[in-house]
Amino acid sequence: MKKLLFFIITILSTTISHAQNGINTPYSRYGFGIQSERAMGFNKGMAGVAQGFRDGQQINIANPASYSEADSLTALFDLGLSLQNGNYKMGNLQQNIRNTSFDYFAFQFRAAKNWGVTLGIMPITNIKYNFTSSAEALSGTENVTSSYNFNGDGGLREVFLGMGWRPIKPLSIGFNASYLWGDYTHNMTMAFSESSAFSMARIYSAEINTYNLQAGLQYIQPINKKDKIVIRDPKHSEYKFITGLGKILLWFIKFMACLILGCFAVTMIGLVMCLPISFLFFKNSILFVGLILAVQGGILLNSVILE
Repeated sequence: MKKLLFFIITILSTTISHAQNGINTPYSRYGFGIQSERAMGFNKGMAGVAQGFRDGQQINIANPASYSEADSLTALFDLGLSLQNGNYKMGNLQQNIRNTSFDYFAFQFRAAKNWGVTLGIMPITNIKYNFTSSAEALSGTENVTSSYNFNGDGGLREVFLGMGWRPIKPLSIGFNASYLWGDYTHNMTMAFSESSAFSMARIYSAEINTYNLQAGLQYIQPINKKDKIVIRDPKHSEYKFITGLGKILLWFIKFMACLILGCFAVTMIGLVMCLPISFLFFKNSILFVGLILAVQGGILLNSVILE
């Protein structure tokens, strides 16, 4: 167990330090960059199928309710990498780019019966680009050209811990609690061919730290021995704390309150109904005992008179 924990900590520390994707594309120039797919390998191979999927041999982070299906005899490690080959062209400029990117790392195990735990890390957005426009003649000057250089770096990463629980056989619930952090820098530099002219630059940068809470729900309805229907949360398992998980907790509290009040009402009704029945039974029992005593007394009196 100690070796396993040491291995997990080593993997996480390594992936956290290298969690930024090795992309290189001008399309990441805007905003927080290019958004990652946030999908595991089997999700990508099944055209994004995730919300209703549950399998003890696959980690499905899209719906944390599926964690309750974790196999008791298996601990799952899942690591994703991507290889990309791109060809970008602008005017007479052309560049071929090969990218290697880190997609995700996840680890899943069963903590108890019907209780699964998953933890991992993955990039959320990615920024990486560096390109220069061709020189253009500057209007109003002679033999002076200008060129623009655009470069940027950064992105957002996410580390998460999730749990899934199956309280009853057809129903599973779960959540992912995650911490997001990252930064971005966008640079734009305008340079002139005239050495006496100063270059102009604009730099946009920021640091981001926040958290996210994701809840999930799955309900399984078997059709036959091989097929089943899985009903999942219609909101794609995305909640804010109050509007999402709060609703689930409120629904659970209401359900338990109704159940307790229902049991109490049934008990009181049964008690009220049992009182007259018990009284009649007790009354009839006294009459029956009195009748038996009267008969015995009559028999005893006759025997005395006959003697």
